[in-house]
Amino acid sequence: MKLGIMGGTFDPVHFGHLSAAEAVKRSLDLSKVLFIPTGNPAHKRNKRVTEALLRYKMLEAALYDYTEFEISDVEIKRPGSTYAVDTLRELKKIFPKETRLFYIIGADVVAELDSWKEYEEDFKMCSFAAVLRPGYHKEKFLKDVEKMKALGADIFPVETAQVDISSSEIRKRVKEGLGIEKYVPKAVEKIIVKEDLYKN
Repeated sequence: MKLGIMGGTFDPVHFGHLSAAEAVKRSLDLSKVLFIPTGNPAHKRNKRVTEALLRYKMLEAALYDYTEFEISDVEIKRPGSTYAVDTLRELKKIFPKETRLFYIIGADVVAELDSWKEYEEDFKMCSFAAVLRPGYHKEKFLKDVEKMKALGADIFPVETAQVDISSSEIRKRVKEGLGIEKYVPKAVEKIIVKEDLYKN
């Protein structure tokens, strides 16, 4: 089985996340994509992040109609800061030995892979699917890929259509009282309204 791993804060999940997951699944012929909301993201220690269970609830609602997408609470349940290496170790125990893992990242993240905790272990446990949006800096990306490949990383570039959405922009729109129906599934918008999220 080929399993995609889509990690992130998902604060909130939006159409850009879903579009990227679909593109990677199609391009690499994955069996399914597992969405894993972070519990306590190590790289966002000083930022305000919505309660994990609410982010999980929004993600669950967004994925309801996607049979090839699943959600996991492995990072939410694990105490302490969230690191990819710990999640990969856990997934290796959960899924059959022959399962091949593909960690989905943005093209801009490739340059930072060697700064991840125990990145050498990450490189042994999974391959990476680097999502490329139109207008990306091709020469820099290819240099970054070569650098990481020299360190042992296995990276697959995946082209996607332009989906110009960010969670921070959605939060900003909610705070300003603007509509977000173009950016998130209706079920996610309902949760944001019901829970009164992103107003402050």
